[in-house]
Amino acid sequence: MPIAHSNSFKISYEVVGDGPPVVLHPGMFQDAAHWAHSGYTRVLTSAYTVIAVAAHAPDRLTCLVTGGFDAVDGFRSAVGPTLRPLGLPVGTDPYQAALIEAGDPAAFRADHEAFSREPGLHAEPAASGVPVFLYAAGEDPWHEPMRAFAERTGSGLLSLPGADHKGGWDRSADVLPR
Repeated sequence: MPIAHSNSFKISYEVVGDGPPVVLHPGMFQDAAHWAHSGYTRVLTSAYTVIAVAAHAPDRLTCLVTGGFDAVDGFRSAVGPTLRPLGLPVGTDPYQAALIEAGDPAAFRADHEAFSREPGLHAEPAASGVPVFLYAAGEDPWHEPMRAFAERTGSGLLSLPGADHKGGWDRSADVLPR
């Protein structure tokens, strides 16, 4: 797996598929394999070159899809209510627990710090002229902020009823067709 370097940390990534590039950015305490584990990569590689690596360059976007995130205030707006029921931070998902147990604590601390400072999407992607599509589980603490952002910017929103934050992530079969 190729490795990029940023701020003295190693960032593993993979590139699979053929077609226009799509970048899949993992969430907090996740890695690129989460996309494959939840069914996203397999479906997307039939039409796209999938790149599971962090990127922050709104000027390079042709569209943006984001899920389970406060598009205005970012990570910090609901992290407590989201992580507390999960048992901070491992939760009940065996895949997530194994990743955290095998991971580098310094990298996870850096991940947490970066997400904690992230202010959300703000105006840049919304003003970039590219389509923005959001999805969120109905029981996710970030659902309402995402709904408000979608209404304010005219972005599409897929609401996934009957699911919490993790449950929304797992509903790739509902998200991918959109």
